[in-house]
Amino acid sequence: MLLFAAPLYASEAPVVSKPVTETARTTLNNDPVAAGNLLQMTVALMFVLAMIVAAAWMMRRFGGWHASHDGSMRVVGGLSVGNRERVVLIEVGEEQLLLGVAPGRVEMLHRLEKPIAAKERVSENSFAEKLGAALQQVKKR
Repeated sequence: MLLFAAPLYASEAPVVSKPVTETARTTLNNDPVAAGNLLQMTVALMFVLAMIVAAAWMMRRFGGWHASHDGSMRVVGGLSVGNRERVVLIEVGEEQLLLGVAPGRVEMLHRLEKPIAAKERVSENSFAEKLGAALQQVKKR
């Protein structure tokens, strides 16, 4: 059987290898650490980061994060009563409601007849105040 197959193999054209430059070029194109691929990946990453920043700016600009901009509803105060439970006093218009808040559940505990005057909290150590003071010092320079 091998005697009949031998002439078939001998008649086939010899395999010619690719030139070295073409082989090197395809290896360079398939190399993930090549300079061109790193540049392409960096540009794509910058594009994705710019899209995230633009989406955050649009959400903030057009009010996608805040439900009530006019101040008709606000949290007056809150108190933690457990590991994941809180009692929150909210003001809606002229009414104040005492709510119990737990994971997956919000329940009205009491409707106040006389609204409680909310004290404005002035914290000397708040981050916003420190940042504002630092920015004022930078502007003076």
